[in-house]
Amino acid sequence: MSDKADAIHHFIQQAPEGQLQNVIRLLRKLIKDDALVNAALPSACHDYSLASMSIIEAPGGHKAILSSYNQLDETHFLDPIRNVIVEVDHVKQVVVGSAEAEEEPAPAKHVRCCLQDAADNYCQQHFSSGVVTVFTQTAAMAEAYYAAVVCSRAQAYNPRNFWSGRWRGVHKVHFASETQATVQSELLDHVHYYEHGNVYMEATHKAEVEVAGKDLAEVCQKVMSAISKCESQFHTGVHTQCTELSEGALKKLRRKLPVTKQLFDFGSNAHKLAAELTSTSSGNEANKI
Repeated sequence: MSDKADAIHHFIQQAPEGQLQNVIRLLRKLIKDDALVNAALPSACHDYSLASMSIIEAPGGHKAILSSYNQLDETHFLDPIRNVIVEVDHVKQVVVGSAEAEEEPAPAKHVRCCLQDAADNYCQQHFSSGVVTVFTQTAAMAEAYYAAVVCSRAQAYNPRNFWSGRWRGVHKVHFASETQATVQSELLDHVHYYEHGNVYMEATHKAEVEVAGKDLAEVCQKVMSAISKCESQFHTGVHTQCTELSEGALKKLRRKLPVTKQLFDFGSNAHKLAAELTSTSSGNEANKI
């Protein structure tokens, strides 16, 4: 039983973006024990939600991120933008309930809202379908004027061509005061190709920078500018590496195109080519005789 439960957990963690429900359906067919699968799924899907920073539709059509930074317990998460606590079904990746959260202390709310405004502008400029949310980190505020985590999450999904990907950013921001802050960034890029197989690429990047400004609004803008620069450098680096890989090692593995640089339609032309080769071969043999 334990081995099967471990296998379920492993395959759930490897589920491509947008394919979790298909993976669950296939696991049920393979294991053929609904009781075991149903018992193992909640924990496995919970871990999947946190690791992938799943995006769910919160009440009112608002998109919310599930992460360890806003988790209250295994099924309840704080949505600071709407100030609600959402109850999540991790297996179905949907919200099944919500309740009003306690009012955030005014000083912390003021800084978070200012940083969230800057994050919203950044998201609109850089992500076509992404979500960026600021989460107050109360435990870290004992050593800082204010502490937060800015989580950025975007996804691409192309099932027709069997690929998908997710972009995750975790930026820990520590304000020494309203005019100075430190940003510690960790970026994770995951691209998955799953046609007749299971191939994926993972890339990570870390950076740290200090910013300063004349007031809180300027510091928040500079925090997001630093995040933008960090993510742009990471994106450029990954793109360059993939281009070099495509034109280098992977190119050597591909079949060469004809001198015309056009793909040959073997389905409709193979018989013509065989006939021409046979005719040419017969002519050469006749010439020899």
